[in-house]
Amino acid sequence: MESLPEDSGEEASFSASHIPVMLVPAVDALMVSAGEWYVDGTFGHGGHSGEILARGGNVLAFDVDPAAVARGTAGYQKEYPGRFLIVAENHRNVAEVTARLNIRPRGILIDSGWASSQMADEALGMSFLSEAPLDMRMDPTLESCALDLLETLEQEELLQIFSDLGEEPLAWVIARNLVEARSRGHLPRTGKDLAAFISGVYYRKGFRRSRKHPATRVFMALRIAVNREIESLSLGITEGRKVLPVSGRIVVISFHSREDRVVKHLFKDWSRSGLGETLFHRGLVPDPSEIRENPRARSARMRAFSIA
Repeated sequence: MESLPEDSGEEASFSASHIPVMLVPAVDALMVSAGEWYVDGTFGHGGHSGEILARGGNVLAFDVDPAAVARGTAGYQKEYPGRFLIVAENHRNVAEVTARLNIRPRGILIDSGWASSQMADEALGMSFLSEAPLDMRMDPTLESCALDLLETLEQEELLQIFSDLGEEPLAWVIARNLVEARSRGHLPRTGKDLAAFISGVYYRKGFRRSRKHPATRVFMALRIAVNREIESLSLGITEGRKVLPVSGRIVVISFHSREDRVVKHLFKDWSRSGLGETLFHRGLVPDPSEIRENPRARSARMRAFSIA
């Protein structure tokens, strides 16, 4: 999911299982027709792809995580030969990839969340308990990792990341403290150390333990910055519109207000320009029963657009 684990003990009990968020509403919104191709822009553990396949659709899946690509190749690609393809690409490249494969999709689904198993991957350093170096790259070919950002960015640049991408209320104080720690050679270099560092900042400012771990927003902001998630989401949507036919649909599930604003404004601009129709004008959220079953779904919002 989008949010990192809350400070309630679940951080230590991540499992490899992943429950796809808004599975039925998202695939319903695609209006799947048997034999037509659909893009799953973030394959992950394949929940949405599996539902599309079960309804008779064909799937071209994208993912930059090598583990996800391996799952898709060994799973659906063998189970549904000719109906499922997965590529080790970011969905921002959807126009290029569909042209290369000569596939004309009727719908595109992008789920911007992350699976718990990805957050718990020790090598990525995303967990508050991780003792691995802060990496956070889901795409191992990216040049800069989270530790690179902490080691090289100026205080104002870190402030912007924590404030804009994480909506962190103590962004300025945390950025200043990190730069000061770096100058003394005490920069936190692992997930565990960074989580403790930020907890210390909160404690010194008079904040005490709350439902959310105080490092949640900073970890999220670093992950978004490292993986260029906002940029990729915007490009995936805009490039995706170019490859869809009339009545084709783009469905996006986001978990962060900044992401949702990007989607909302793009769809609104397209509607005003006569490029199609925004569906669910206020967006859809998970129903209470889904949130009870999967509490991490509570921050999700789904938006959809139909091409004119």
